[in-house]
Amino acid sequence: MKNKLCFVSALLSVLVLAAGLFLLCSCTNEELQLKTEDPRAPLSETEEARNTLSETENDKTTLPSDEKDDESEFYKLIKNNPLDRDYEADDPGTTIYEMRLHQKKYTDLWLEELHFSSKSYAALLNASDRDRFLLYEEKWEKALLEEFKFIASIYSNTGYDLHPGSQYLLDRDIDYLRMIRERTLYVKNLQYNFEFARGKDATVTFLYGSPEASLPENKKEETENKKDKDDLKKPETSAPNAEATFEEDFFYDPDSKDESADAKNTIVTNQKDPSIKDMKVGSGNVGENGCGAVAIHNVKVIKGVESTLSETIRDIESGSGLIIDGYLGINPFVVDDVLKDYGINCTPVKAKELSDPGLYLIAFWNNPKDLGAGAHYVVLRVYEDSFEVLNGDQNGPEWYADKYIYGYRVN
Repeated sequence: MKNKLCFVSALLSVLVLAAGLFLLCSCTNEELQLKTEDPRAPLSETEEARNTLSETENDKTTLPSDEKDDESEFYKLIKNNPLDRDYEADDPGTTIYEMRLHQKKYTDLWLEELHFSSKSYAALLNASDRDRFLLYEEKWEKALLEEFKFIASIYSNTGYDLHPGSQYLLDRDIDYLRMIRERTLYVKNLQYNFEFARGKDATVTFLYGSPEASLPENKKEETENKKDKDDLKKPETSAPNAEATFEEDFFYDPDSKDESADAKNTIVTNQKDPSIKDMKVGSGNVGENGCGAVAIHNVKVIKGVESTLSETIRDIESGSGLIIDGYLGINPFVVDDVLKDYGINCTPVKAKELSDPGLYLIAFWNNPKDLGAGAHYVVLRVYEDSFEVLNGDQNGPEWYADKYIYGYRVN
Protein backbone atom coordinates (compact mmCIF):
# COMPACT_ATOMS: atom_id res chain seq x y z
CA MET A 1 0.00 0.00 0.00
CA LYS A 2 2.82 2.31 0.88
CA ASN A 3 4.54 1.60 -2.42
CA LYS A 4 1.34 2.44 -4.33
CA LEU A 5 1.07 5.76 -2.53
CA CYS A 6 4.68 6.61 -3.36
CA PHE A 7 4.12 5.70 -6.99
CA VAL A 8 0.97 7.87 -7.24
CA SER A 9 2.74 10.78 -5.49
CA ALA A 10 5.69 10.53 -7.85
CA LEU A 11 3.37 10.37 -10.87
CA LEU A 12 1.48 13.48 -9.73
CA SER A 13 4.78 15.32 -9.24
CA VAL A 14 5.86 14.44 -12.76
CA LEU A 15 2.53 15.58 -14.20
CA VAL A 16 2.68 18.90 -12.28
CA LEU A 17 6.27 19.47 -13.42
CA ALA A 18 5.33 18.71 -17.04
CA ALA A 19 2.37 21.07 -16.89
CA GLY A 20 4.57 23.80 -15.46
CA LEU A 21 7.16 23.34 -18.18
CA PHE A 22 4.43 23.41 -20.83
CA LEU A 23 3.02 26.67 -19.50
CA LEU A 24 6.48 28.20 -19.24
CA CYS A 25 7.33 27.29 -22.82
CA SER A 26 4.00 28.65 -24.05
CA CYS A 27 4.56 31.92 -22.24
CA THR A 28 8.10 32.24 -23.58
CA ASN A 29 6.98 31.59 -27.15
CA GLU A 30 4.20 34.13 -26.76
CA GLU A 31 6.64 36.77 -25.50
CA LEU A 32 9.05 36.02 -28.31
CA GLN A 33 6.25 36.35 -30.86
CA LEU A 34 5.11 39.65 -29.38
CA LYS A 35 8.64 40.97 -29.41
CA THR A 36 9.10 39.96 -33.04
CA GLU A 37 5.83 41.63 -34.08
CA ASP A 38 6.59 44.85 -32.17
CA PRO A 39 6.74 47.61 -34.86
CA ARG A 40 9.25 49.46 -32.73
CA ALA A 41 11.73 46.62 -32.92
CA PRO A 42 14.80 47.31 -35.13
CA LEU A 43 14.85 45.78 -38.60
CA SER A 44 17.25 43.03 -39.37
CA GLU A 45 20.06 43.68 -41.83
CA THR A 46 18.25 41.59 -44.42
CA GLU A 47 15.06 43.60 -44.08
CA GLU A 48 16.99 46.87 -44.28
CA ALA A 49 18.72 45.73 -47.44
CA ARG A 50 15.37 44.67 -48.93
CA ASN A 51 13.80 48.06 -48.17
CA THR A 52 16.81 49.90 -49.54
CA LEU A 53 16.64 47.87 -52.74
CA SER A 54 12.93 48.61 -53.02
CA GLU A 55 13.57 52.33 -52.61
CA THR A 56 16.32 52.17 -55.21
CA GLU A 57 13.99 50.44 -57.66
CA ASN A 58 11.37 53.13 -57.09
CA ASP A 59 13.95 55.86 -57.63
CA LYS A 60 14.68 54.52 -61.10
CA THR A 61 11.51 56.20 -62.33
CA THR A 62 13.06 59.63 -61.66
CA LEU A 63 15.48 60.89 -64.29
CA PRO A 64 18.55 62.47 -62.66
CA SER A 65 19.54 65.98 -63.70
CA ASP A 66 22.92 66.63 -65.28
CA GLU A 67 24.04 68.21 -61.98
CA LYS A 68 23.53 64.97 -60.03
CA ASP A 69 24.28 62.13 -62.45
CA ASP A 70 27.96 61.86 -61.62
CA GLU A 71 28.17 58.40 -63.22
CA SER A 72 27.07 59.61 -66.67
CA GLU A 73 29.85 59.86 -69.21
CA PHE A 74 27.92 62.58 -71.00
CA TYR A 75 27.68 64.57 -67.77
CA LYS A 76 31.43 64.29 -67.29
CA LEU A 77 31.98 65.67 -70.79
CA ILE A 78 29.69 68.69 -70.38
CA LYS A 79 30.31 69.34 -66.67
CA ASN A 80 33.02 71.93 -67.26
CA ASN A 81 31.88 73.21 -70.64
CA PRO A 82 33.30 76.61 -71.70
CA LEU A 83 29.96 78.42 -71.81
CA ASP A 84 29.01 77.60 -68.22
CA ARG A 85 32.54 78.33 -67.06
CA ASP A 86 32.64 81.80 -68.64
CA TYR A 87 29.09 82.57 -67.54
CA GLU A 88 30.04 81.99 -63.91
CA ALA A 89 33.30 83.93 -64.24
CA ASP A 90 31.80 86.89 -66.08
CA ASP A 91 30.76 89.87 -63.96
CA PRO A 92 26.95 90.26 -64.27
CA GLY A 93 27.00 93.83 -62.94
CA THR A 94 24.93 95.33 -60.15
CA THR A 95 21.96 97.00 -61.87
CA ILE A 96 18.97 95.26 -63.46
CA TYR A 97 20.03 96.64 -66.83
CA GLU A 98 23.57 95.24 -66.51
CA MET A 99 22.32 91.86 -65.34
CA ARG A 100 19.86 91.68 -68.23
CA LEU A 101 22.67 92.41 -70.68
CA HIS A 102 24.66 89.60 -69.02
CA GLN A 103 21.76 87.19 -69.53
CA LYS A 104 21.25 88.33 -73.11
CA LYS A 105 24.93 87.88 -73.97
CA TYR A 106 24.93 84.24 -72.89
CA THR A 107 21.49 83.53 -74.29
CA ASP A 108 22.78 84.59 -77.70
CA LEU A 109 25.80 82.32 -77.25
CA TRP A 110 23.64 79.36 -76.21
CA LEU A 111 21.34 79.99 -79.18
CA GLU A 112 24.32 79.83 -81.51
CA GLU A 113 25.38 76.65 -79.73
CA LEU A 114 21.88 75.20 -80.17
CA HIS A 115 21.86 75.92 -83.91
CA PHE A 116 25.33 74.42 -84.28
CA SER A 117 24.34 71.32 -82.28
CA SER A 118 21.11 70.86 -84.22
CA LYS A 119 22.91 71.00 -87.56
CA SER A 120 25.67 68.69 -86.31
CA TYR A 121 23.16 66.07 -85.18
CA ALA A 122 21.01 66.49 -88.30
CA ALA A 123 24.08 65.87 -90.46
CA LEU A 124 24.19 62.30 -89.10
CA LEU A 125 20.65 61.55 -90.31
CA ASN A 126 19.31 60.74 -93.74
CA ALA A 127 17.88 63.57 -95.84
CA SER A 128 14.24 63.04 -94.85
CA ASP A 129 14.89 62.73 -91.12
CA ARG A 130 17.33 65.62 -91.21
CA ASP A 131 14.67 67.97 -92.64
CA ARG A 132 12.05 66.82 -90.12
CA PHE A 133 14.40 67.25 -87.17
CA LEU A 134 15.40 70.77 -88.20
CA LEU A 135 11.74 71.62 -88.70
CA TYR A 136 10.91 70.42 -85.18
CA GLU A 137 13.78 72.46 -83.78
CA GLU A 138 12.52 75.53 -85.60
CA LYS A 139 9.01 75.01 -84.22
CA TRP A 140 10.32 74.48 -80.67
CA GLU A 141 12.36 77.67 -80.65
CA LYS A 142 9.56 79.71 -82.23
CA ALA A 143 6.98 78.34 -79.75
CA LEU A 144 9.26 79.19 -76.83
CA LEU A 145 9.62 82.79 -77.99
CA GLU A 146 5.90 83.15 -78.57
CA GLU A 147 5.12 81.74 -75.13
CA PHE A 148 7.48 84.14 -73.37
CA LYS A 149 6.02 87.02 -75.36
CA PHE A 150 2.50 85.95 -74.36
CA ILE A 151 3.37 85.63 -70.66
CA ALA A 152 5.02 89.06 -70.77
CA SER A 153 1.81 90.53 -72.21
CA ILE A 154 -0.15 89.15 -69.26
CA TYR A 155 2.08 90.93 -66.76
CA SER A 156 1.90 94.18 -68.70
CA ASN A 157 -1.90 94.00 -69.05
CA THR A 158 -3.33 96.48 -66.57
CA GLY A 159 -6.59 94.52 -66.52
CA TYR A 160 -4.94 91.92 -64.26
CA ASP A 161 -3.71 94.59 -61.84
CA LEU A 162 -0.30 92.91 -61.55
CA HIS A 163 2.76 94.78 -60.37
CA PRO A 164 5.81 92.58 -61.00
CA GLY A 165 8.33 95.42 -61.26
CA SER A 166 11.55 95.45 -63.25
CA GLN A 167 12.83 92.33 -61.46
CA TYR A 168 10.28 90.37 -63.51
CA LEU A 169 12.11 91.29 -66.71
CA LEU A 170 15.35 89.86 -65.33
CA ASP A 171 13.62 86.70 -64.07
CA ARG A 172 12.11 86.19 -67.51
CA ASP A 173 15.53 86.51 -69.17
CA ILE A 174 17.02 84.00 -66.70
CA ASP A 175 14.24 81.49 -67.44
CA TYR A 176 14.72 81.92 -71.17
CA LEU A 177 18.48 81.35 -70.93
CA ARG A 178 17.95 78.25 -68.77
CA MET A 179 15.54 76.69 -71.27
CA ILE A 180 17.79 77.39 -74.26
CA ARG A 181 20.74 75.88 -72.38
CA GLU A 182 18.78 72.74 -71.45
CA ARG A 183 17.57 72.31 -75.02
CA THR A 184 21.11 72.63 -76.34
CA LEU A 185 22.42 69.96 -73.97
CA TYR A 186 19.47 67.75 -74.94
CA VAL A 187 20.45 67.95 -78.62
CA LYS A 188 24.12 67.35 -77.81
CA ASN A 189 23.05 64.27 -75.85
CA LEU A 190 21.13 63.02 -78.90
CA GLN A 191 24.28 63.22 -80.99
CA TYR A 192 26.37 61.61 -78.25
CA ASN A 193 24.02 58.62 -77.93
CA PHE A 194 23.74 58.28 -81.71
CA GLU A 195 27.51 58.04 -82.10
CA PHE A 196 27.81 55.74 -79.09
CA ALA A 197 25.18 53.36 -80.52
CA ARG A 198 27.21 53.15 -83.73
CA GLY A 199 30.23 51.99 -81.75
CA LYS A 200 32.15 55.19 -82.36
CA ASP A 201 34.09 57.29 -79.89
CA ALA A 202 31.25 59.54 -78.78
CA THR A 203 32.35 63.09 -78.05
CA VAL A 204 30.75 66.43 -77.17
CA THR A 205 31.93 69.42 -79.21
CA PHE A 206 31.20 73.04 -78.33
CA LEU A 207 31.21 75.73 -80.98
CA TYR A 208 32.01 78.29 -78.28
CA GLY A 209 35.73 78.36 -77.63
CA SER A 210 36.47 75.92 -80.45
CA PRO A 211 37.29 77.74 -83.72
CA GLU A 212 37.83 74.39 -85.43
CA ALA A 213 34.29 73.16 -84.71
CA SER A 214 32.32 72.51 -87.89
CA LEU A 215 29.82 70.14 -89.46
CA PRO A 216 31.12 66.73 -90.60
CA GLU A 217 32.73 67.20 -94.02
CA ASN A 218 30.79 64.39 -95.69
CA LYS A 219 27.47 66.06 -94.84
CA LYS A 220 28.37 69.74 -94.79
CA GLU A 221 28.25 70.37 -98.54
CA GLU A 222 25.01 68.42 -98.97
CA THR A 223 23.37 70.36 -96.12
CA GLU A 224 24.41 73.72 -97.56
CA ASN A 225 23.18 72.83 -101.05
CA LYS A 226 19.79 71.70 -99.82
CA LYS A 227 19.04 74.34 -97.20
CA ASP A 228 17.45 76.87 -99.60
CA LYS A 229 15.29 74.50 -101.65
CA ASP A 230 12.11 74.92 -99.59
CA ASP A 231 10.82 76.41 -96.35
CA LEU A 232 11.63 73.30 -94.36
CA LYS A 233 15.31 73.85 -95.01
CA LYS A 234 15.39 77.52 -94.16
CA PRO A 235 14.21 78.04 -90.56
CA GLU A 236 13.16 81.57 -89.66
CA THR A 237 15.15 81.29 -86.44
CA SER A 238 18.46 80.31 -88.00
CA ALA A 239 21.65 81.37 -86.27
CA PRO A 240 22.27 84.63 -88.20
CA ASN A 241 18.88 85.96 -87.06
CA ALA A 242 19.02 84.71 -83.46
CA GLU A 243 20.25 87.98 -81.97
CA ALA A 244 17.67 90.09 -83.78
CA THR A 245 14.87 87.71 -82.76
CA PHE A 246 15.80 87.85 -79.09
CA GLU A 247 16.20 91.61 -79.05
CA GLU A 248 12.91 92.21 -80.82
CA ASP A 249 10.96 90.00 -78.46
CA PHE A 250 12.68 90.87 -75.21
CA PHE A 251 14.19 94.32 -75.48
CA TYR A 252 12.20 96.08 -78.16
CA ASP A 253 8.60 96.42 -79.25
CA PRO A 254 7.97 93.75 -81.94
CA ASP A 255 5.76 96.25 -83.77
CA SER A 256 8.65 98.72 -84.04
CA LYS A 257 11.45 96.69 -85.60
CA ASP A 258 12.77 99.60 -87.62
CA GLU A 259 15.37 101.34 -85.44
CA SER A 260 14.50 104.72 -86.94
CA ALA A 261 10.89 104.19 -85.84
CA ASP A 262 11.97 103.32 -82.30
CA ALA A 263 14.38 106.20 -81.64
CA LYS A 264 17.15 103.74 -80.86
CA ASN A 265 19.89 105.67 -78.98
CA THR A 266 18.39 108.86 -80.41
CA ILE A 267 17.13 111.88 -78.47
CA VAL A 268 13.46 112.62 -79.18
CA THR A 269 12.80 116.34 -79.58
CA ASN A 270 9.15 116.01 -80.58
CA GLN A 271 6.87 113.22 -79.37
CA LYS A 272 4.49 113.96 -82.26
CA ASP A 273 7.10 112.97 -84.82
CA PRO A 274 5.31 110.72 -87.39
CA SER A 275 7.85 107.93 -86.89
CA ILE A 276 6.96 107.44 -83.20
CA LYS A 277 3.67 109.22 -82.42
CA ASP A 278 1.49 106.12 -82.95
CA MET A 279 3.57 103.85 -80.69
CA LYS A 280 1.33 102.48 -77.92
CA VAL A 281 1.57 103.72 -74.32
CA GLY A 282 -1.10 101.91 -72.34
CA SER A 283 -4.43 102.70 -74.00
CA GLY A 284 -3.00 105.79 -75.68
CA ASN A 285 0.05 106.52 -77.78
CA VAL A 286 3.29 108.48 -77.65
CA GLY A 287 1.88 111.48 -79.50
CA GLU A 288 -0.96 111.88 -76.99
CA ASN A 289 0.48 110.89 -73.61
CA GLY A 290 4.00 109.57 -74.09
CA CYS A 291 5.95 112.62 -72.88
CA GLY A 292 7.03 110.84 -69.67
CA ALA A 293 8.40 107.86 -71.57
CA VAL A 294 10.13 110.21 -74.00
CA ALA A 295 11.75 112.11 -71.12
CA ILE A 296 13.06 108.91 -69.49
CA HIS A 297 14.34 107.65 -72.84
CA ASN A 298 16.12 110.95 -73.49
CA VAL A 299 17.84 110.83 -70.11
CA LYS A 300 19.07 107.30 -70.83
CA VAL A 301 20.50 108.40 -74.18
CA ILE A 302 22.18 111.46 -72.62
CA LYS A 303 23.77 109.25 -69.95
CA GLY A 304 25.11 106.86 -72.57
CA VAL A 305 22.74 103.97 -71.83
CA GLU A 306 21.54 101.76 -74.69
CA SER A 307 17.88 102.65 -75.16
CA THR A 308 14.86 102.41 -77.41
CA LEU A 309 11.55 104.12 -76.86
CA SER A 310 9.56 100.88 -76.88
CA GLU A 311 11.86 99.33 -74.30
CA THR A 312 11.40 102.36 -72.04
CA ILE A 313 7.62 102.17 -72.41
CA ARG A 314 7.69 98.48 -71.52
CA ASP A 315 9.75 99.15 -68.39
CA ILE A 316 7.27 101.81 -67.27
CA GLU A 317 4.27 99.56 -67.89
CA SER A 318 5.81 96.57 -66.09
CA GLY A 319 6.50 98.79 -63.10
CA SER A 320 2.88 99.96 -62.95
CA GLY A 321 3.94 103.48 -63.90
CA LEU A 322 0.84 104.41 -65.92
CA ILE A 323 -1.95 106.53 -64.45
CA ILE A 324 -5.41 105.24 -65.47
CA ASP A 325 -3.91 103.01 -68.14
CA GLY A 326 -1.91 105.92 -69.54
CA TYR A 327 -4.76 108.37 -70.05
CA LEU A 328 -3.14 110.67 -67.50
CA GLY A 329 0.39 109.81 -68.54
CA ILE A 330 3.24 108.56 -66.36
CA ASN A 331 3.32 108.45 -62.56
CA PRO A 332 6.16 110.86 -61.63
CA PHE A 333 7.01 108.81 -58.54
CA VAL A 334 8.21 105.80 -60.57
CA VAL A 335 10.64 107.75 -62.76
CA ASP A 336 13.59 107.30 -60.40
CA ASP A 337 12.93 103.54 -60.09
CA VAL A 338 12.97 103.08 -63.86
CA LEU A 339 16.21 105.03 -64.24
CA LYS A 340 17.81 103.31 -61.27
CA ASP A 341 17.44 99.94 -63.04
CA TYR A 342 19.78 101.32 -65.69
CA GLY A 343 22.36 102.56 -63.21
CA ILE A 344 21.19 106.17 -63.42
CA ASN A 345 20.79 107.86 -60.03
CA CYS A 346 18.50 110.83 -59.54
CA THR A 347 17.20 112.77 -56.56
CA PRO A 348 13.97 114.75 -56.07
CA VAL A 349 14.42 118.46 -56.72
CA LYS A 350 12.52 121.54 -55.54
CA ALA A 351 11.23 124.18 -57.94
CA LYS A 352 13.64 126.83 -56.66
CA GLU A 353 16.62 124.59 -57.45
CA LEU A 354 15.90 124.37 -61.18
CA SER A 355 18.11 127.40 -61.88
CA ASP A 356 21.21 125.54 -60.69
CA PRO A 357 23.30 124.07 -63.52
CA GLY A 358 22.42 120.44 -64.08
CA LEU A 359 20.26 117.89 -65.87
CA TYR A 360 16.61 117.68 -64.80
CA LEU A 361 13.59 115.55 -65.65
CA ILE A 362 10.48 117.43 -64.54
CA ALA A 363 6.69 117.37 -64.72
CA PHE A 364 4.68 120.60 -64.80
CA TRP A 365 1.11 121.81 -65.31
CA ASN A 366 0.29 123.17 -68.74
CA ASN A 367 -1.98 125.68 -66.97
CA PRO A 368 -1.88 125.80 -63.15
CA LYS A 369 -5.23 127.62 -63.16
CA ASP A 370 -6.85 124.91 -65.27
CA LEU A 371 -5.63 121.49 -64.25
CA GLY A 372 -7.89 119.97 -66.87
CA ALA A 373 -5.38 121.21 -69.45
CA GLY A 374 -3.12 118.40 -68.27
CA ALA A 375 0.57 118.15 -67.53
CA HIS A 376 3.76 117.58 -69.46
CA TYR A 377 7.24 116.10 -68.97
CA VAL A 378 10.44 117.58 -70.34
CA VAL A 379 14.16 117.17 -69.88
CA LEU A 380 15.75 120.46 -68.88
CA ARG A 381 19.48 121.04 -69.25
CA VAL A 382 20.70 124.12 -67.40
CA TYR A 383 24.15 125.55 -68.07
CA GLU A 384 25.96 128.49 -66.47
CA ASP A 385 24.55 131.01 -68.94
CA SER A 386 22.03 129.08 -71.03
CA PHE A 387 19.51 126.23 -71.02
CA GLU A 388 17.99 123.64 -73.33
CA VAL A 389 14.58 121.92 -73.26
CA LEU A 390 13.99 118.53 -74.91
CA ASN A 391 10.47 117.80 -76.21
CA GLY A 392 9.06 121.14 -75.07
CA ASP A 393 9.07 124.90 -75.57
CA GLN A 394 12.37 126.64 -74.90
CA ASN A 395 11.28 128.31 -71.66
CA GLY A 396 13.72 129.10 -68.89
CA PRO A 397 13.94 127.44 -65.43
CA GLU A 398 11.91 130.21 -63.78
CA TRP A 399 9.01 129.60 -66.17
CA TYR A 400 8.91 125.91 -65.24
CA ALA A 401 9.27 126.70 -61.53
CA ASP A 402 5.93 128.51 -61.58
CA LYS A 403 4.16 125.48 -63.07
CA TYR A 404 6.19 122.81 -61.29
CA ILE A 405 4.64 119.51 -60.08
CA TYR A 406 7.52 117.15 -59.38
CA GLY A 407 10.90 116.27 -60.82
CA TYR A 408 14.41 114.97 -60.40
CA ARG A 409 17.96 116.09 -60.72
CA VAL A 410 19.86 113.48 -62.69
CA ASN A 411 23.26 112.83 -61.13
